[in-house]
Amino acid sequence: MVKQRLLRESIACRLALQQLPPLIYSTAEANDIDCHQTQTKILHMHISSMERLQLTTAGFPLYIQCKTFQCITVLIPREKDCQEVHAILEKYSRAMRLEDLYAFTYQPSCDAFYQVAGWALYDTQTEYLRMEFPEKHWCISLINKNYEICDTYPKCVAVPRSATTPLLVGSSKFRSHGRLPVLCYYYKHNQATIMRCSQPLSGFSAHCLEDEQLLHCIRKTNPTHSSAPLCIVDTRPAVNSAVCRVTVTGSENANIYSDFKFVFLSIENIHVMRDSLHKLVEGMKYIAQ
Repeated sequence: MVKQRLLRESIACRLALQQLPPLIYSTAEANDIDCHQTQTKILHMHISSMERLQLTTAGFPLYIQCKTFQCITVLIPREKDCQEVHAILEKYSRAMRLEDLYAFTYQPSCDAFYQVAGWALYDTQTEYLRMEFPEKHWCISLINKNYEICDTYPKCVAVPRSATTPLLVGSSKFRSHGRLPVLCYYYKHNQATIMRCSQPLSGFSAHCLEDEQLLHCIRKTNPTHSSAPLCIVDTRPAVNSAVCRVTVTGSENANIYSDFKFVFLSIENIHVMRDSLHKLVEGMKYIAQ
């Protein structure tokens, strides 16, 4: 029997446990084997945590919480079976080798699905060309072709055409993990752009001439608004940014970047956001009560 926590309903089901397919529980309405069955699949990799709860009159409950916010409680009649189910799911959801992941063992059963090299499904250069940015102001640079500048950026990045290679290299050295400002989105109707980069290694007083010049190059890519201030958006609270200066990071110095506008979105760090999401999911469990 499976009890879905968010819906607060219990359904009789058959549980299928195998290594390659996902965890499957299927139901038959009115206990009639001729009735239409519905299947719910839970990928092993989606299982976040499991907990064996206290014995109830209905059986031995096994609480499964998924990374997709789905929560189910499996009520198993015998304790030995509950222990075996827990052990099997623990094994399959915690792959010890990369080759044991479902993505490497999946075999499509339909001719419509074909196996290709996953890294060929997305081409960064093609996506950049789809933006239709003017080549007069922008270009695709292969400065990161060997991932020497930034190991988390693609091989090619879109940067202002006026930005030289020494300028880009200098800016990358001033940015955390080498994530210099690169183009993410271009709106061709008014030539507005969205760039992304990491926090600068500014500390309390450090600055980088190449980084300052690169930001000015970015502003000049929009001729109709070249005199308008460039908006630098920091998703962190201003207090967090100030504290990071102690660790030689921080944010752009407003005295040095005097021609720019600064905006803080006051989004807390990942730990606070994770706790907030956990509380939201926990609260949703009791909506139907």
